[in-house]
Amino acid sequence: MMEARSQALSEIFERNIKNRIISEGLCLPEVPEAVIARYPGMMSAALAALDYWISDKIEIVVVGDGAERRAMLEEIHRRYLPGRVIAVSRSGGSEISALFQNRTTAPGEVKAFVCRNSVCRLPVSTAAELRKQLESL
Repeated sequence: MMEARSQALSEIFERNIKNRIISEGLCLPEVPEAVIARYPGMMSAALAALDYWISDKIEIVVVGDGAERRAMLEEIHRRYLPGRVIAVSRSGGSEISALFQNRTTAPGEVKAFVCRNSVCRLPVSTAAELRKQLESL
C-alpha cells in the first residue's frame, strides 16, 4: 500500500513539473556560440537530458525463458520507446535487481511487466498481450 502511495505522489510531482515547463515556457539557457564551437556535442547531450527528464519513463521487465520470451523481446524491439529500460531474466528475484522484485515465474512460464512512470500494468504471458500493452503507451 505504501509503495502505491509513493508511486502516486511521484506521478503527481512529475506531472506538475511537466505542466510548469510547458506553461512557463521554460527552456535551456542561452549558450554563447564560442562555447558551442568548442563543445559541439554539448547541446545534443543537453537536449537528450531534457527529453529524458520530461518524457515518460518506461520499464519493461521480462522474466522466464523459451520461445515466448524471444517473441516478447522481438515485440519490444520493434518499436521506438524513448526513455525505456528493458530488463530480462530467466528467474527474476530481487537479488538480481530491484526491477525484478516480486517478479518471478514458475518453470516454463514467461511474464512481461510494463510500467510507465513507476505505475505497472498487470503482467502478461504472451507476445500478443504484450503488443497490446505496448501499443497503448
